[in-house]
Amino acid sequence: MSRRRMGEFLILNAIVSCAVSLAVLLTWSYCCQTEMGRAPIPTPDATLAAIQMATNAALPQTPVPSPTPLIHVVRRNETMGIISNSYGITVEELMTANGLSDPNSLDIGQMLVIPAPPTALPATSLPQETAAAGAGSTQAAPLAPATTAPLTDRPQLTIVGVTNVGAYEQEQVVLVNSGGTVSLAGWQLAGPDDAAYKFPGLRLNNKGRVAVHSAAGQDTVIDLYWARAGAVWQSGSQVRLIDAQGAVHATFAVP
Repeated sequence: MSRRRMGEFLILNAIVSCAVSLAVLLTWSYCCQTEMGRAPIPTPDATLAAIQMATNAALPQTPVPSPTPLIHVVRRNETMGIISNSYGITVEELMTANGLSDPNSLDIGQMLVIPAPPTALPATSLPQETAAAGAGSTQAAPLAPATTAPLTDRPQLTIVGVTNVGAYEQEQVVLVNSGGTVSLAGWQLAGPDDAAYKFPGLRLNNKGRVAVHSAAGQDTVIDLYWARAGAVWQSGSQVRLIDAQGAVHATFAVP
């Protein structure tokens, strides 16, 4: 074979190789475009929604605390009507909350659960003028706050009871304050033999509780010790709580 024919053969071979390579590239590009067209491309909104769902699922759920019930300790000469009026509720609501059927069956020192009064009127009970005025407004009216304030700012100490009567080491008189904060300095607890325990300058807040023990011991903010020689109380004894002005604030008959 001559050199000229050899050169023509090499040139033809190079042209055929280039054509085959170009055909392969075109075929591969078309296949890739077809496969990409089948797979959906996520939109920004869909991506954001997925992120928000994942974030909400990962966040811990905070439990809603249960409300603490309001307790009233019955004092001398108090009735269902007096107590219910003081808290802005009806006698029927007070009896239902405590499972009572007789409005006259109250004992001194008895603890009553006070139901929360209504915080807002239902929509059907609003005057027509008010409903018409709010028809074109998109802002909801604020609800009135629930009232859980004590009956009065004055102290209302009640002798809840005497426990372990006659047992010197365990005998104690339990007091609860259902009114405003009070300093017990100058207050006294009178016993049946006219001996009296004089309170220290202890401050007792609303719902505060303190026990006066007949035995000796180390005083704390909830336990006080009289250090008597023996048991003080017996069935039929009259316990008297006397305030700093010398007036009898509360009494209790040991059953």
